[in-house]
Amino acid sequence: MIRECGLKDAPRMFFIINEAAKAYAGVIAEDRYHQPYMPLAELEPEMKRMTFYGWAEKGGLVGPAW
Repeated sequence: MIRECGLKDAPRMFFIINEAAKAYAGVIAEDRYHQPYMPLAELEPEMKRMTFYGWAEKGGLVGPAW
């Protein structure tokens, strides 16, 4: 089920985003790729200014709904 994500979901979103970014290592330009790809200190303000959605199964967030 797709659901809206709030700040309480930030740690899980952080994990999902950064794990997914690993698939693009070597594809994203070297000067742009780093881990974490999106630091939590950057993600939280983004989550405050825009709406994020995620895919949830059995009550847990398992992926973004982009």
